[in-house]
Amino acid sequence: MRLKDNNNPFIHVNPPYQLMVIHSSKLVYPRELYQRGVERKRVELIAAHFNEYVANEPKVSFRNGQFIVTDGQHTIEGRILRNGGKDLP
Repeated sequence: MRLKDNNNPFIHVNPPYQLMVIHSSKLVYPRELYQRGVERKRVELIAAHFNEYVANEPKVSFRNGQFIVTDGQHTIEGRILRNGGKDLP
């Protein structure tokens, strides 16, 4: 079912976030603040079964000139592993 644009109450709502593509080499994982340590087995499992259509975008906050990952470090590391260990956008 498709809603008509004039009936959609969210048409003029601006979200409080911005969707961006950021190269993985620019990301910082501050484990002492937000993230637990990387669990290699979890990264390998994500890499083995990764599906771009169901993966959630990592959550990143730009603070003090850095892109800080607040959620999704295992997803990022799984994608890097699938890319032969090389950083990627």
